[in-house]
Amino acid sequence: DGDGNLDLISASIADGKLAWYHQFIPGESFDIDEHYEFINVDIPGYANKSGFEMGKAGVLWHLNRQTGQLIRAMDTGLQNMMEIDPEKGFVRYKPEVIDAPMGSPVYTCPSTSGAKNARQMAYNPQTKAFYIPMSLNCSTRVYLAGENGELGGECCRVNMFQPNFKGMAAQVMALDVFGKTLWTYRQAAQLASPAMTTAGGLVFVRDTDRYMMAFDADNGKVLWKSPRMLTKLSGSPISYMVNGRQYVAFVTGTDAHNWISTVARELDVDSHWPQAGSGVWVFAVRQ
Repeated sequence: DGDGNLDLISASIADGKLAWYHQFIPGESFDIDEHYEFINVDIPGYANKSGFEMGKAGVLWHLNRQTGQLIRAMDTGLQNMMEIDPEKGFVRYKPEVIDAPMGSPVYTCPSTSGAKNARQMAYNPQTKAFYIPMSLNCSTRVYLAGENGELGGECCRVNMFQPNFKGMAAQVMALDVFGKTLWTYRQAAQLASPAMTTAGGLVFVRDTDRYMMAFDADNGKVLWKSPRMLTKLSGSPISYMVNGRQYVAFVTGTDAHNWISTVARELDVDSHWPQAGSGVWVFAVRQ
């Protein structure tokens, strides 16, 4: 719900009554939210009606969307904070994270900007895969005790690369519904948009270096790269048809989701986007 409670709530469309809720990380303490898009998927030959969500920790949660029961938790290996059991889900915070002395730096992967956040993932029924824009980041930060009974806070944050991918701030990951990695693409410039996938086997994602890329959904090959746009993308790409011709459209704008921008500026100092240049860019898909 955005306040650290991390509940996924389902309500009846008939009367609005609570049908179920699922709390991914009870007692969440590090702003590692789990309140992003929930994608319904019907898996052929699978008895349960499925739904999938991924939040800042980079864990793909597979739920029964009719009951809210966890089916499987699939950790992509980008977090060092929690023990995740595939069958039980969250088990506990690791001692080195939760028991760190007050006032001492705490090293966490990801940082509070997350491995995956408001840059929504997309699902393609043809490939039966999720396409996930991700940030390869960690940080150190210090938690301070409050004074006079007031709640303490966080200070002195330092953003840094994931240790296994130094120099690479961004990743597009293709996962199947069982958590198998189909392909990954990495680059220095941070990603700045949700993913969009099409029935024609394309995946579109935009970066902070002001380019839109089209990937082959099957293997991750970059098939097309746009001209450099005026500033970075803000919002989701869309696709539509006019007179039998397919188009893709992107909106550019300045510093939406500023936590993405903050990490991007620190980890990829060569990427630059002007604080102007809002617009709509439309491209035709070649027949």
